[in-house]
Amino acid sequence: MSYAVLVYGSIGSGKTLTCLSLVERLRFKGITFGGLISIRSYQEGKLKGYDGLDVVSGEMKPLARLGNGAPNTGWFSFGGLKYVFSIQGFNWANDVLIRTVESEYPPSIVFIDEYGRLEKAGLGIYPGVLKILERLGSEGILIFTCRDDIVDVLEGLLKGKVDVIYKFKPEEFDSLWNAIQKLLSHSLNS
Repeated sequence: MSYAVLVYGSIGSGKTLTCLSLVERLRFKGITFGGLISIRSYQEGKLKGYDGLDVVSGEMKPLARLGNGAPNTGWFSFGGLKYVFSIQGFNWANDVLIRTVESEYPPSIVFIDEYGRLEKAGLGIYPGVLKILERLGSEGILIFTCRDDIVDVLEGLLKGKVDVIYKFKPEEFDSLWNAIQKLLSHSLNS
């Protein structure tokens, strides 16, 4: 069966930290995973934006930077948000997601952090998400992060494409980890 696990909450609630903790536990258990996690980027102790992290290779690329308006043609603004977004960074992020599911031996778990306003509008990592859903087939666990106001949109996208959707807040980490272990056990025994 295919599963989607939504880790949702407000800004700064621990969604990304939850994913990073899951990555460490999965690595320790020898479970294959892939995907993308968006990490806050700081300069001199101040938030400057977000970088994408390929959880397999460790490679990082800038995705978003604080700013009013695009600094050059390689960046774009969207919807009055306080960030500008890297075209090159999001092309790379989509490639990471697509390579993850197109590999000869796709991983058991794919991280997609974060499905947000850009993706709701068909931008950002939306193309990579669509490719993952197209290639998922009957097995696999997708771990998405999103904000509270995007949960319904994401559920709508996932319905009919995954068999079961679970939802957890970051503070429910122990329950989330237990659920993932059960899903992995079920997948391995199918």
